[in-house]
Amino acid sequence: IPDAEREHLASIVWSPDGLKALLYLNGYAHAIFDFQKRCGYCRTNFPNFMEDQASTWRTSSHAWNDDVLQEFEGALYS
Repeated sequence: IPDAEREHLASIVWSPDGLKALLYLNGYAHAIFDFQKRCGYCRTNFPNFMEDQASTWRTSSHAWNDDVLQEFEGALYS
């Protein structure tokens, strides 16, 4: 986050079905967690790990996906 010395506003918004959460920092979407699909998306694509067969979450990529954001926000405002 640029300008780390000033205060920032963080908010977490849950989807109506409770299966997704979206992190906003200063009103800008930074991360989405889809608990049903077990995927996380982050603007910085961090952190990434080698795939673990024992894990039920996708770990090799947290790449941002605008389609997931549009789906999330569409469900909020429909």
